[in-house]
Amino acid sequence: MQMAQDEAGTTPRDGAVARAWNRAKPAIIVSGRIAVILAIVVGVGVVVIATIASDRGVPIAGIPAVEDLAVRIGDRDLRLAGHDLRVADVLVVAAPLVVAGGFLLIVRQLYLVVRQLKWRRRRRREAAEIEALQIPSDVPKQISFSGVDTIHRAKSIVMSTVPDYQGQMFLRGLTVAVLPPLAVLLAAAPDFAPNDPRLALGTALGEVGVLLTAFTIVQRSTKPAEPWVAARIRTELLRREEYLRLALVGPYLARADDAADLIQRRIAELDPHDESSRARAIAMRDGPDGPRWIDHLWTQPHQPVPDLRQRMRSYLHYRIRKQVVWFELGTENAAQSDRRISLFITLSLLVGVVVVAIQVALRYVRFFDATLAVQLATLFALTLPTVATFLLALRELYAFRGLAVSYRHMINELKHEQQTLERLITRLDQPNADEAAIGREFQATVLHTEALLTHELERWVMVIDRDQFDLEA
Repeated sequence: MQMAQDEAGTTPRDGAVARAWNRAKPAIIVSGRIAVILAIVVGVGVVVIATIASDRGVPIAGIPAVEDLAVRIGDRDLRLAGHDLRVADVLVVAAPLVVAGGFLLIVRQLYLVVRQLKWRRRRRREAAEIEALQIPSDVPKQISFSGVDTIHRAKSIVMSTVPDYQGQMFLRGLTVAVLPPLAVLLAAAPDFAPNDPRLALGTALGEVGVLLTAFTIVQRSTKPAEPWVAARIRTELLRREEYLRLALVGPYLARADDAADLIQRRIAELDPHDESSRARAIAMRDGPDGPRWIDHLWTQPHQPVPDLRQRMRSYLHYRIRKQVVWFELGTENAAQSDRRISLFITLSLLVGVVVVAIQVALRYVRFFDATLAVQLATLFALTLPTVATFLLALRELYAFRGLAVSYRHMINELKHEQQTLERLITRLDQPNADEAAIGREFQATVLHTEALLTHELERWVMVIDRDQFDLEA
């Protein structure tokens, strides 16, 4: 009732404002995240500059030189390794923690920016590819058939949550993947000042903090993909339900009437909350012990399918052809990402080998006094293999290879079903066509296609789902 009142009270101007806001909102969010990144960079830079300047005795923004300052608690000076604890000491110890924390925040915000931009690019690409299909204007959409629109609305509500759950899972996974390399960087930092116990203490505290953060995230993120998996499964099951209703097959066999009660019951049943209910919802049968839908189709007296040709054309264009486009885009994206990561892994390992060779050469020719060169070589020798490990963890997190293989398989299967359905439509257009037989074959084709897509969904779950994140270093 409230929704009806809100809709009734919405003016065209309000609708235009809402649409304008929806268009501008992503750009505003991205701009805000970029501003946060810049603020973090500036903040960390100020801390680093203040640390260096203060340690060298240079006054900063009204702060006198460190020899004139001492940090006191009560009547006692704080001491560090036998020396008075000054402002510079505190800054040097705290700087690694600040840099590590700032770096982690920047990585997280940068991921969200890149994700938003890639999401918008993908949506535009999908829209362009769908438009390129040139679906005839006289082909009815699936929601134009009785009962399908109700299922479609339920699916749209659930589908809107899938990107958020996906983003949360990948953000936590990326955080876990980047923390071990960050710990290695902190461990390598004292090489630039081997005789400074303050830097050694600060980096040690930072390293402990980073590793504890990673361990805490891993321990608290049991079944990290579960919200995403649950929402995706429910979305795909409701999508499957739309086309079962369109073809009047499965639970809707011989139910050409509105079947509102059955539709509502099915929507409620397709909301699995545990493994057992999920398995029952995925299974293409009525109840855990009921007959399979394909068996039920061939053993029950056949009922004619109204508007058969329109239903067949709608399923061909809006289910099979659009699904092929989605899998092709997914395959291209996964394969391209996997190639890039593999290239970066190879380059990081090769550069690491070269750096180690240079480091050995520098020591052999007694360039050990070339402190900066040796320090840089040591830093690269420590971090480049760890960068490769980070990239391997990233590839494992996104499971590019497994998804690309599954999607390629589905493209071939769907194109076969597309040809089958096109032949059925051609047969239906012929004189003296046996519409009853073609209708039953169409329903069998729908069941087979939906079974294939359901199997792909199960493979996706096996690839994506995990008990916890892997902590690699």
